[in-house]
Amino acid sequence: MCISEASGQHGITVRQLMFRLIQNPNWGVSNRRYLRHIPSDYADGISVPRQRADGRFLPSPRAVSAAVHTDHFEPHPHLMVVAAVWGEFVHHDVSHTPQMAGYLGQRLKCCDVDFDDFHPECYPIKVPADDPFYGKFGVRCQEYARSVLAARPRKEIG
Repeated sequence: MCISEASGQHGITVRQLMFRLIQNPNWGVSNRRYLRHIPSDYADGISVPRQRADGRFLPSPRAVSAAVHTDHFEPHPHLMVVAAVWGEFVHHDVSHTPQMAGYLGQRLKCCDVDFDDFHPECYPIKVPADDPFYGKFGVRCQEYARSVLAARPRKEIG
């Protein structure tokens, strides 16, 4: 069996996948908005990130990351390649997402800013005092600015 006949995890052959890519030349190209596959779920229906059912904020993304990813390293015999592929995905896709910018294209400052100077597209990430890495450096905030809005197919913003 040649590779073009091999069936992937979801029962699609490489030949079928190539046909779909040819039929949809805009899939994966640069300077295109990300598709939303599930409806947005903002606390205020517009822009405030999702909250718990009782109205409290969800845990900090940094606190979740520190809880999930411990500082224990145990190499896996064949899953190390998956880590490299994931790194490439993050670098090529997520890190190239256009973000809101300030005056003359400067990066937005979201941490240690007076409320009067706080940009509406900032959503800084709180770092717990007992963070296993940043705690020893006294870092309590990570800069985070939201991605640029893109028009939906029906010319709606979101």
